[in-house]
Amino acid sequence: MTHLIPETSGKMILCSVITYELSKRLGKKAAQEEFHKQALSTLDVPGEKVLPAALVVRRLRRLSEVALLHDAGGTSIGHARSRAFSVAARGARNGKVDIWISCDDDTQASQDTLNHLVRSIDPDTPQIVIVPCWLRQDTPVVNITLDPDAPIDRVSASGARLKRACYGGFGIVAVSRAALVELENTWRDLTFVDDDGVERIGIFCEYLKEGWWFREDYAFFSRVPKHVRIEALLTGVTDHDGKVLRLENADHHPMIPVPAPFTRRDTEPPPAPTEDEPDAAIKCGVCSKPYELVLRQSCGCAVQPEELCEYCRTVPCTCVPCGQEGGWAGPDGNGRGVCDFPAGHDGGHSWEPEPEAAAPPSRLVV
Repeated sequence: MTHLIPETSGKMILCSVITYELSKRLGKKAAQEEFHKQALSTLDVPGEKVLPAALVVRRLRRLSEVALLHDAGGTSIGHARSRAFSVAARGARNGKVDIWISCDDDTQASQDTLNHLVRSIDPDTPQIVIVPCWLRQDTPVVNITLDPDAPIDRVSASGARLKRACYGGFGIVAVSRAALVELENTWRDLTFVDDDGVERIGIFCEYLKEGWWFREDYAFFSRVPKHVRIEALLTGVTDHDGKVLRLENADHHPMIPVPAPFTRRDTEPPPAPTEDEPDAAIKCGVCSKPYELVLRQSCGCAVQPEELCEYCRTVPCTCVPCGQEGGWAGPDGNGRGVCDFPAGHDGGHSWEPEPEAAAPPSRLVV
């Protein structure tokens, strides 16, 4: 019999799961009912057919209070993960979520492993813990990349070993309350209006950089500020689609190669204006960097002065580093973000063409 562990019983966990395959097979409503029935059961019946993620929810409920966020209709993984992040971040901001745990429907971890995971997270510390697992491919590769510049391991209160990581897949990942709040505040310029009319943050939005496609998990970790601690849990056992990994050996197996342009420096706050910087300097609202004389942005686009929106100074370009279109910031750095058509725009930007009119020219600087 598994008993509650005092060190973890006070933490409020939000566990999010996306069940695309189950929903495709049963339909959205039936999939919701079936998954909740499996996840909220208190009994483990030998031989029963249970989704791995449902077992994770059951085991987490033995450790602490758990709220379940089940997405039975998600077809775009980046969209679905961003939706879950936004719900978790709002709960963290309101003091209702201490840890967000994202779990893929075909991934599970043992009871002891999840105990180590929960006890390795301090809600007040900006941190993320990845629980490694095998990738689903013929060549054995673990879904993490460890940080070669951080050789010293950390040992948690439960005796688990953790090592600094650069990146990892989202099979099972835990994010602290402090990290959720900071990421939400940092990436408000990724705000989008979801299908239900609610504004959320697309922190898993994919993008291209220097010829590399940053899929949703790369995109997320590239947006994590460098001072937020990312670690891999290296004590326990995981099972991804039937492939079992002993975490004690995870750092001895081949790991995911990181794209050449991958860096977390992109997420650092912009430097404060210097005395040499003109007071009237116009900055890219996405990059927060001053334009040059020809208004050339750091993202590689150049526009003429008349192409700036006369209302909000937004420019018609897409920034390569973060994939956001337009935006602006004043000399003091305030107002950073994508233009949301505030009052005075009459439904559009000044650089957008009128009906049957030609768009103002812009050119891409190669």
